[in-house]
Amino acid sequence: MKVKNEEAMANFILKEAESKESLRKRISESVREYYTGRYLFGIIRSLLLFGMLIYFCTNGYMPSQ
Repeated sequence: MKVKNEEAMANFILKEAESKESLRKRISESVREYYTGRYLFGIIRSLLLFGMLIYFCTNGYMPSQ
């Protein structure tokens, strides 16, 4: 019984440590890495946003300053 409690406690502590490390990694990322991600979805999202910017600029939908 004592071994199970220690194992559960160790698993909980490990999960908390992994969570904190993930948050530290996310905080230390640059803005570009955060918004584009390092995965295919982030690249596709970035290209889509860039394409929308070009579309709006060429068709005059952006507010002028």
